Amino acid sequence: MLGRGKNLREIEKNFVMVAEGVPTAKAVMKLAKKYNVEMPISMVVYEIIYKRKPPLQGLKNLMLRPLKIE
Repeated sequence: MLGRGKNLREIEKNFVMVAEGVPTAKAVMKLAKKYNVEMPISMVVYEIIYKRKPPLQGLKNLMLRPLKIE
């Protein structure tokens, strides 16, 4: 539904259950910040869910990141 342009509030209005990744995305980013761990994929997922970032823009941001050894 997010990929179709719906935001989290619209989705929650129409569904009884929310995908497990929704609360998990918030928890992951909280832990990443606490432990100062860079998690670019999780950050984009969080931004799509909670900051209304367009999914295609999130994908572009990930693909255009500078390469580095991880």
